[in-house]
Amino acid sequence: MKVLSLLLFVLWSGSLIAGEELDLELHAAARAGQVERMQYLLAQGANPDSPNAQKRTPLMEATFLSNLGAMRVLLAAGASVDAIDNAQDSALLIAVARGDIRTVRLLMDAGADLNLKNTRGQSSLTLAQRPGSESIAKLLADNGAIDQKKLADEKKKEEEKKKAEEEAKQKAAEAAKKKAAEEAKQNGGDQDSGDAGNKENAADKDNADK
Repeated sequence: MKVLSLLLFVLWSGSLIAGEELDLELHAAARAGQVERMQYLLAQGANPDSPNAQKRTPLMEATFLSNLGAMRVLLAAGASVDAIDNAQDSALLIAVARGDIRTVRLLMDAGADLNLKNTRGQSSLTLAQRPGSESIAKLLADNGAIDQKKLADEKKKEEEKKKAEEEAKQKAAEAAKKKAAEEAKQNGGDQDSGDAGNKENAADKDNADK
């Protein structure tokens, strides 16, 4: 029994090492754009979504180097188009940052999420807002990408407007309260004067009666 368990462990360990080696080779082939090599490795069991130390997948690495053939092979093998690395960059964010509309189109056709944001708060449309990427920005906007910066600016303006309105209401309420207090004080003074006058008239009448 112990011998069988040991044998199974050895076989499992060997397959694990073989799997890791296949994944490493797949990363290298994706960077080099070696399509046939990639197809062979995937057929042998390489994981199309295997992450490296930075959690970048082979698709991300192929995208970074604009290896379209490698990207197509990985996508056909079921690679996740929206996988993210340590910086929460997806393949699409990498493609937009690189300024290659071909890789952007390919990833969009594969169903990439256009509105993912990385740890720096950048979305695909945010990254496309720079000279030379106008066509990419238009492509993204036409297909539903949201301008996160514009939304943030609009939200800030709305919050400032709301704050100004609340401050104006508060000042108006304070002014009304102050005016009411002054009127009450004035009316009180007038009442005191009236009471004093009535008392004087009453005193004069008493003297006259005497």
